[in-house]
Amino acid sequence: MQVTKSYFEKLKVPVKRVEFSWGATEVKPPVLADAIVEATETGSTLRANRLRILDTVLESNTQLIANQDALETGGNGRKSRTSHYCFEPQSRRRGASA
Repeated sequence: MQVTKSYFEKLKVPVKRVEFSWGATEVKPPVLADAIVEATETGSTLRANRLRILDTVLESNTQLIANQDALETGGNGRKSRTSHYCFEPQSRRRGASA
């Protein structure tokens, strides 16, 4: 929530209240919220609910961070069948549209 508050403060947009939303945030405007800040990969769900993206608050990626022992044992004390993990954002995968 602090990222959202800071974003609007930087733009000098007065916001009365910022709340965390559990699930289905895209269906809350206009009845339960004037606007939403949503983590989205493609925006298709937002568009399906007749919303449009006005600005990007931040961009992020997912990374696995672990010590060598956890990588070798999978964190359970037994040797893992794989020695490394790789996560790649869907937008970077072959054939995915941005």
